[in-house]
Amino acid sequence: MADFVALPVYNGVGSYHCNRFRMAFRKPGDWTSSKLAAMALAADFVTSFPKYLNSPAAAVAFANRTFEGKATLRFQGIVKMAGFNAAAPHQDWVVREVVDTTRGFTGQTLRRLFLEPAEKVILGAGTAIGGPFGPIAAADFVAVNQKHFLAGRRSWVVTEGKEFGIADPNVIVIETAAIERFSDEHYNLADKVIGMEAKIPAIWVNNLSNFVKTCGHSLEVIDAQPRSGWQRGHEDSRCWYYIVRPCSSLDALKSNQEFAELIRVHPHLLPTQNS
Repeated sequence: MADFVALPVYNGVGSYHCNRFRMAFRKPGDWTSSKLAAMALAADFVTSFPKYLNSPAAAVAFANRTFEGKATLRFQGIVKMAGFNAAAPHQDWVVREVVDTTRGFTGQTLRRLFLEPAEKVILGAGTAIGGPFGPIAAADFVAVNQKHFLAGRRSWVVTEGKEFGIADPNVIVIETAAIERFSDEHYNLADKVIGMEAKIPAIWVNNLSNFVKTCGHSLEVIDAQPRSGWQRGHEDSRCWYYIVRPCSSLDALKSNQEFAELIRVHPHLLPTQNS
């Protein structure tokens, strides 16, 4: 039996969401070519990804399980309450669906099919569960807990600034973007209670900031503000992000001004309908 099944965005619930997070910096002095520099930085980002994501908001590790022969990542959200991580009972799994070590990778969210030890205890007790999901039977709680809270894909690229219309040939951009929905109606409910979606920007702003600060090269971050409508992540990070307000359908999402460029830069964000 397989360890996972994919959670394509089409099978999610509720509104479609889209977001982009971007930082720009000048080519390090180690390289004469921005293209070669971007490829080398991308390779580091892909192979050392957990080092650049771990933060007070989230942690990730390469896992020893695969999905369809591809490597997986295990994400853990961090919500400190009374000295404990209240998010610990839930972990999100992602498969590295498409990997290009010269550019970046695209991850697909997964549903885990195996039980964690805590879930076995919950099933053995057979009692109803409370919390942000509201009242829910033990078996239903485990079924929901096995899902990444989002259905969809996220992509990361490190590439030359010219792909984003930046004229300076010495500028490189790192960007992550996603098209996603909640994977289950219970996560929609939890979002209303604890604001799950509102916590997303902190994770990805930190991810990009960690990379430019700790990748081992002296990167001069520049304030390359994108088009109107983008927001600044942190005053000191110069990370900019753009979030599409919830769209009722995929067609509505595709009508957004950002969509054409999004898919051009991140071509694997939407799988084929039957994937």
